[in-house]
Amino acid sequence: MKENWSVWTYGSVARGDADRLSDHDVLVVGPESGELGAVMKEAGLDGDAVSISRYSWEEIVGMAAYGSLFLHHVRLEGRPLYENDACRGRLRGVLGELGAYALAPRDVQGFKTVLGDVAESLQRGGAEAFELSVLGTVIRHASILGCWLLGNPTFGRLAPVKFFSAAAGLAVGMPDFERLYMYRLYCDGRVERGKLHPVVAETWLRRAQGLVGSLEDMVNERHCEMPARDRQGQGGSGGRSALCRPVSHRKADA
Repeated sequence: MKENWSVWTYGSVARGDADRLSDHDVLVVGPESGELGAVMKEAGLDGDAVSISRYSWEEIVGMAAYGSLFLHHVRLEGRPLYENDACRGRLRGVLGELGAYALAPRDVQGFKTVLGDVAESLQRGGAEAFELSVLGTVIRHASILGCWLLGNPTFGRLAPVKFFSAAAGLAVGMPDFERLYMYRLYCDGRVERGKLHPVVAETWLRRAQGLVGSLEDMVNERHCEMPARDRQGQGGSGGRSALCRPVSHRKADA
């Protein structure tokens, strides 16, 4: 195989705490036009149900330049499954030079935009199950960023929310959040409708707004302390399309 391919596993399978609701997260780095099937077979994943995040080497280098939280996740927990001789060790080298995450202000604005969309949808009688799944996603992703800012990088389905909500003194406890996040798993097709417990969307919207507000205060405080040169490139804002789009081969940074 001539192309430069690197396949890493990360997430619950790599950590060793996967359960029946977990998917197998796999990062694939290589040419955009390359044959993925053959690479997955070489990695021993032929026929396995996996959640693939696929990027080119140029994209990975670009993500590393702003200290992508996703790449920090892979560096913290990931391990290689397959690398051909042409690029053996290349991804580990990129991960080894990661700097601090530089896009936290953008992310906060994205979270706020999404929560505004959810509030409007709920007022108009939108699909509640979907909006609950979005709230679960926002709370988890915002908590991952909060854990990072607090110097305790934490990933996984529930652990980031447990740590950050406790550290921030917020009323986002377990197993309440676990019941909410089941709506995300339902929208992903991983649980049946009958497994869902009723939750109050307005209550979770307020909790999400409080959590993102606390995160924003933290980000603003740290942003003001940064030298001007380190604040460059942090403008812009995300939105529902960036954070909560349907599952694809690209994953959100947090």
